[in-house]
Amino acid sequence: MSQNMILFFRDYTMIAMIWAVIGSAYYVYGDYLYRFFALRTEKKDGFFAKIWLGWGFSIAFFCLWHFFFPINWLGSFLFYVPTFIAFIICFRKELFELIRQENAVVLCVAVIAILVGIWVAVQDYMCPDTGFYHLNTIRWFNEYAIVPG
Repeated sequence: MSQNMILFFRDYTMIAMIWAVIGSAYYVYGDYLYRFFALRTEKKDGFFAKIWLGWGFSIAFFCLWHFFFPINWLGSFLFYVPTFIAFIICFRKELFELIRQENAVVLCVAVIAILVGIWVAVQDYMCPDTGFYHLNTIRWFNEYAIVPG
């Protein structure tokens, strides 16, 4: 196996693990907020609705965190890692229920979309510098010279 393929699969795996940690944290926070506010959804929509609610909570959390501390690895660690552990311990039954339910087809489509997204994320990004974005600035300097010379 070539070195590029090894790096590709390493990056692919790392992105998938990071998304799993982030998604599980969103689910845990969303589930706690659903219980706290006694919110109700359709059973088939509950998993994804909790993830979106957790995502909104993460935005509010980091906005408040940023008032007092910089957003760095420590804030992310304190936000994501404990909830990932809680997800593995407390919510694995719900995850297996989600897989067994009738919306397993939707889950499979979501997993395929995630895998395609990861594949696109690890591709090389080709954007050569053409220099055309300087033309307006150069024209402005030439036509409206503030400093002669």
